[in-house]
Amino acid sequence: MRTRRVQNIDLRYYRDKYVAGLFVLSMIVAVVVFSGWPPSHIEFIRGVKLLAVAAICIAFSPYRLVAVAALFAFAALRFFLTAILSGWWPGFIVALGCVSVAMLFALGRLWLKGDYSLPYKIRPYSTIESVIDVFAFLVMLGLIRLVIA
Repeated sequence: MRTRRVQNIDLRYYRDKYVAGLFVLSMIVAVVVFSGWPPSHIEFIRGVKLLAVAAICIAFSPYRLVAVAALFAFAALRFFLTAILSGWWPGFIVALGCVSVAMLFALGRLWLKGDYSLPYKIRPYSTIESVIDVFAFLVMLGLIRLVIA
């Protein structure tokens, strides 16, 4: 049964969750903006702004290497699908390079820190936290809309 009280009271939990969400959202929109290369001047400025938002998110995240590894894994998946769907064979090579870099970042983080455990405990989700998440997601969408406007 879900409770009506906030279960996760450590602010680092919310920082990590929302910074990671904003990073992923801004990078996905930036990839979409830059997918039609070369972009127009306005689209280029929008993409640079979104990359700046992602860089700020990385600066606030304690798990920088993991986030960058996830970014390279996403890029590898996109290049791999492009190679399959359009027959662009250099996409396989680029995808392989992206996967290699992602693995290096992930293994580097594991080698530096030893594990991926969090410094705080995550408790079961509550109804109030679901409401907070919806509100935070709407704020993130508004921020992205403000950046690309």
